[in-house]
Amino acid sequence: MSVLEGAGLHLSYGAVPVLDGASLRLGAGELVGLIGPNGAGKSTLMRVLAGLARPSQGAVSLDGKPLAALPGRARARALAYMAQGRELHWPLTVERLVALGRLPHLGPFQRPGAEDEAAVARALERCDAAHLRGRTATTLSGGERARVLLARALASEPALLLADEPVAGLDPYHQLQVMEVLREGALAGTGILVVLHDLVLAARFCTRLALVHRGRVVADGPPAAVLEPGLLEQVYGVRMAAAEVAGERVHLPWSRI
Repeated sequence: MSVLEGAGLHLSYGAVPVLDGASLRLGAGELVGLIGPNGAGKSTLMRVLAGLARPSQGAVSLDGKPLAALPGRARARALAYMAQGRELHWPLTVERLVALGRLPHLGPFQRPGAEDEAAVARALERCDAAHLRGRTATTLSGGERARVLLARALASEPALLLADEPVAGLDPYHQLQVMEVLREGALAGTGILVVLHDLVLAARFCTRLALVHRGRVVADGPPAAVLEPGLLEQVYGVRMAAAEVAGERVHLPWSRI
């Protein structure tokens, strides 16, 4: 039962404050959507929680221990991170790229075994990318890359997964498919934090939402509580339209204020 927690996080890029006392907790079995406008600090908050950026104030802990104090291999086994950028610089096959997700489980010079191969196969299948396994990763479309990079993160079978905009650039079918994969992972016990801009997907699939505005988490709770039209209008600067589809309430940006 892993718990990742950031408390009172501050971080600036030069003279520009990006995080201003942000706090967030991610526990096992949760699918938490990190939402908010562009430039709010979502990706920076995720990088700090992943241990990839150091806050000037505040602390990040994993199971009550300082994240920065954990050995790199132990941290990599517990926590997987999928970045927003999808640049690939080496012409590896998709299968070999996804197999990199197993490195935290291997010792020095240890070759992958049957368990590792099975984990790679499961991840490719879950992300609808098994048919791409022999392709050179640098030849993939943006949407195909997104699914393959998610498969790499899933192949590590982490206790916690942080995914920054995993559905950006995907067609509607694969947006739903990726969100279903994340929901299944959470139901199986993985704690998942995902940056999303689509509020409909956030409401449908996430167990909890954290709304980031000007470097702070200004709302954190069940989707119905966070997706309050007045709050969304204040944060996003748009008027929201609400509708009911198949018994579920959806919120759509309708007009700029």
